[in-house]
Amino acid sequence: MARGGLLFEGASLGGRYVVRRRLGEGGMAIVWLVEDKSGRPYAVKEPIIKGVEEREALRNVRFVEHEGRMLSMISHPNVCSLYGQYKAKHGKLESVIVVLEYMDGGSLRCLREPLSPGELKDVLLQILGGLAAVHGAGIIHRDIKPSNLMKKGGVVKLIDFGTSISRFQSAQEVVASPGGYTAPEQLRGLNLFQNDVWSVGATVLYLATKKHPCQFMRNYDCSASRAPGEVELKLPDLGDDLLNRFAAKALAPDYSQRFADAGEALAFLTGRVAERRGLTLMIKARAVSVQGGTLYIGRTDKEEMDLKVEGELLYIYDPDKYISRRHLELAEIQGKWYMRDLGSTNKTAVYRGGKWHLVWRGRGATSRWFELNDGDVIALGYDEEKGAYILITVRL
Repeated sequence: MARGGLLFEGASLGGRYVVRRRLGEGGMAIVWLVEDKSGRPYAVKEPIIKGVEEREALRNVRFVEHEGRMLSMISHPNVCSLYGQYKAKHGKLESVIVVLEYMDGGSLRCLREPLSPGELKDVLLQILGGLAAVHGAGIIHRDIKPSNLMKKGGVVKLIDFGTSISRFQSAQEVVASPGGYTAPEQLRGLNLFQNDVWSVGATVLYLATKKHPCQFMRNYDCSASRAPGEVELKLPDLGDDLLNRFAAKALAPDYSQRFADAGEALAFLTGRVAERRGLTLMIKARAVSVQGGTLYIGRTDKEEMDLKVEGELLYIYDPDKYISRRHLELAEIQGKWYMRDLGSTNKTAVYRGGKWHLVWRGRGATSRWFELNDGDVIALGYDEEKGAYILITVRL
């Protein structure tokens, strides 16, 4: 039996859409062009469940189902929209079909010539705007590259969330895109917002030169998915000082020297970066300034209170209730910043120097003080198997 899904040309989907033609096929899914009754086009993605073993079919279903779930958490003009999901039976297997926004302008992989500095800035602002919404939702895309950036009516949109991850979700495999688009630490199995920042930086190199980013990186083997050694960059002149500085920071081999997330990168590109005093926390693609003294971080069940400071308490909206009411304490002691876990239920950890450091003594027990460095990534809620829940990057 040939590999395939349940749809075919002329098929009806949910009594609302008619399948017109196949747009493409990947390793796990098929994408179709469909139209509604008014003739409006949409893209439909379905998993490959025919002609493969049951285990592979289940994996493919989970892949498509996962993409739909991730996209349901995001709404932004520079991110592909989700319009609906359908369930379908194939024997004992329950498949899923997702209806997505149709892109009519092709991907940025298909550029005929390099972008000018002005064109590149415009495209980069759109990429970062969409990615900031993704990071704000707590999602790491993990596979940003020119072919996953598509145009619709001149608007650039981020697509393909099948390998993205969200809070307390460990990736089952390392996603390695060719040409240097995958961050070094991601190849080691670490998932941070800074992974996506590297991928955006590598994409900028391609858009500006039409050359694979690896041509500007030493010790990065583009033909392999193994982690590179100490990467050395020889970046080209992008024809604009701001773009040159952006690329250098986005592609810093040490993740702690990069932009913390797309929100910080966007602020840099638009000139909205204010002089930092004291401690700045990058949370959900937003900057929260801590001027000094003591700050407690805890959960709020009210969405309107998210990332607001009242007195000495910073609230983080967490409807899933993984963060404790008073989870963490930050304090400036003799000019240095420290943190300690306040006996949280789901632990606290700090990523530094290639590994996670647990800052937790048990539920109800306050931990010792842990001195913070610039670039540290704090996890509110951490599990060795599940990974991090809420990520906070430290800026000093």
